[in-house]
Amino acid sequence: MTEESDLESNKREPILEPGSWLDEDLQVREHLGGSRKVDVYLCHSDDLNSLVTCKVLRPEYCIDYSALEEYCNHSF
Repeated sequence: MTEESDLESNKREPILEPGSWLDEDLQVREHLGGSRKVDVYLCHSDDLNSLVTCKVLRPEYCIDYSALEEYCNHSF
């Protein structure tokens, strides 16, 4: 397997589509990127009337609370 095909196989589809809502305040504008555990989105906040970025933990890591705890401890 080539390095390029390895990169292709590691790509993941975004979990949220543009136009979907996170809570009642944040509307997803576009997927900016991510990693194995999170996706990063550009969102519009109605409350702030501004663009913000949001990290969303991928669903497979929401079930495993130890992975969530590890992520939270290392990201702040």
